[in-house]
Amino acid sequence: MADSIRAERVQLFPNPATEGNFTISGIEGIKQIAIYDLLGKKVTEFKDMNQSEINIQMNALKGIYLVTLSDGTQTIHRKITVN
Repeated sequence: MADSIRAERVQLFPNPATEGNFTISGIEGIKQIAIYDLLGKKVTEFKDMNQSEINIQMNALKGIYLVTLSDGTQTIHRKITVN
């Protein structure tokens, strides 16, 4: 139950992201964040985090990306659109 509550707290904003810049908040306990394009290619990855919020600045083409967040046992998925 606690995992689903934490998953609901994860926020990506702004969405759509302007020029690949956005913030992910509510990531307490998250150990790894990876961002993939729709072809499954990893665009960027962050590991060993110990924070509640991270600012992402990725050089990416316009489109939709999949953000995966993992605490080591559970993985949460979100989508971000880059304008």
